[in-house]
Amino acid sequence: MKRPCSSAPPSAAELAQANAVYMVGDYTDVDPAITAYLERHRAVGVPLYVVYPRSGGEGRILPTLLTPGMVEDALREAAR
Repeated sequence: MKRPCSSAPPSAAELAQANAVYMVGDYTDVDPAITAYLERHRAVGVPLYVVYPRSGGEGRILPTLLTPGMVEDALREAAR
């Protein structure tokens, strides 16, 4: 059985291996830039998890409820 992942970021080792950066947008005060980002990705709200490939291009939107395996797979794929 896959266990859900909390809102905690991936481990530092996973991020370093993928040469990735974990970014968080604070939507507490309904920032217009974040609103535009959510609209561009057709998200109805937060959280929104998007993993961008190292080579650039479109990001992969992950489900709202994550498992550690989903995050690991997305980071591994993005690092190619």
